[in-house]
Amino acid sequence: MKIGITLDASRNSLFTSGINQNGLYLALLFNKGGHNASLLYSPNNSGKSLDEIKDLPIDIVEFKEAVVQKYDVIISLGVVVEEFMAAAFRKQNPNVKFIAYKCGNEFLVDAETYLYNTHEGRAKTMSTIKPEVQMQYGLFLKWKTQIFNIIHFY
Repeated sequence: MKIGITLDASRNSLFTSGINQNGLYLALLFNKGGHNASLLYSPNNSGKSLDEIKDLPIDIVEFKEAVVQKYDVIISLGVVVEEFMAAAFRKQNPNVKFIAYKCGNEFLVDAETYLYNTHEGRAKTMSTIKPEVQMQYGLFLKWKTQIFNIIHFY
């Protein structure tokens, strides 16, 4: 399976951001499992962080090169995949799947947005890519209850 994982390359060091480290380790894990995972980045804001990983056994691909390749899965981690980018990936593979990886404080803020309709500006950006398959109401209700319990615990 060909997997693309977005990376925020604007940082001075890859290791100043836990989310970028998650992306790197996730890509290395997929590659160890026999998949073809690569890190996707925008050259417009690339900092020194790419130099730190250039010798690792991982492909690092600019977005403009990535959108003309056929990916099976795109994991939005360091950079949000916007609708125009999703359309470009779907042009190469209409069955490409998009995953929004949420961790750390971003997970909690997004969970608050889903549960309590807060953070209006963030809610608009979260709904730009429409899912191909609609979630069953019961499954959403179960997921919403689990998220509520997590936030309530914190």
